[in-house]
Amino acid sequence: MKKIVSFISFGLLTVFGYGQSQLLEAFLDYKSFHAPDGKNMLEVYMQINAATVAFRPLPNKNLQSSVEITQVIKKGDTIIDFKKNVLFSPEMVDSTIEDFKDQQRFILEDGNYEMEISIKDLYALTDKTYTTTVPVTVKRNDMEIRFSDIQLIESFKKAES
Repeated sequence: MKKIVSFISFGLLTVFGYGQSQLLEAFLDYKSFHAPDGKNMLEVYMQINAATVAFRPLPNKNLQSSVEITQVIKKGDTIIDFKKNVLFSPEMVDSTIEDFKDQQRFILEDGNYEMEISIKDLYALTDKTYTTTVPVTVKRNDMEIRFSDIQLIESFKKAES
């Protein structure tokens, strides 16, 4: 099994928050899974380093950050799929900030694609958006034995609802 991209960093990008310079850092990973309909599911994971984004105080005196993430899947000049969402960090106490994560899924036919990722810290003092492009290949060959990628869990807990 061939893994095209395992880790990409938006690191070393300058963002200003609360009047001081910080590095906006986000880590990207993706896995390809087989969908029962014969297509491929591309699962995209992004982890935002909480120490590198700006926070705003909430009425309860906790802190929260917010980033806008845009993911565009292209084949040549054609947009195949896209997702744009605003990701809020969990509410944090100033002394205990932790990274926060986003997960998106795309259903794709076999082929070579480009995944364009844009990220913007919505609470930063600048209006800068950072963009990178990642080549993605998804392929399903029913004539070969092949397994879906494996995604290990970092943690889990019982649902509260």
